[in-house]
Amino acid sequence: MLRLLRPWPVGDLNEVVQRQRRWRTPDDEVFEQNATPVHLLRGLAYHRAMLRLAFNIAGAVALLLGIAGAFLPLLPTVPLVILAAFCFARANPRVERWLVEHPHFGPHIEGWRANGAISPKAKRAALLTMMVSALICVAVLPWLWATLSVVLLAGVAFWIFTRPNR
Repeated sequence: MLRLLRPWPVGDLNEVVQRQRRWRTPDDEVFEQNATPVHLLRGLAYHRAMLRLAFNIAGAVALLLGIAGAFLPLLPTVPLVILAAFCFARANPRVERWLVEHPHFGPHIEGWRANGAISPKAKRAALLTMMVSALICVAVLPWLWATLSVVLLAGVAFWIFTRPNR
């Protein structure tokens, strides 16, 4: 509270310094003792470590879902593996290198990184799966949810169709 009531420093430099010394609080001294560059770097290292951990977890989840997508028809494999490569590039270069050098996933990742390309085979598979999903939505869901689902799927299909070929 006292810090808010400090008078505006007016006068010569010595008077300003003396006034600021009078108005110091114990919190100011503790902050000055602890706020060394090493302390700030430790905080930065902690945040980087937490960010790496978050990217590792997100990459692992995306990779596991991508592997499950190889066996489940409605779960996309390649976009999840590309997401995993993105996460691992920021957290775990060894796993990212393994994904890029993988004989099945590597070409998809490299094509996406080079120019956002999707192979024609992957486009056909994605569009066919979305058409089947849209038909199932229309047959099973109430008309409002079916309409929303079909519009969303149509938007994603348009986006996939406009991506360049590999």
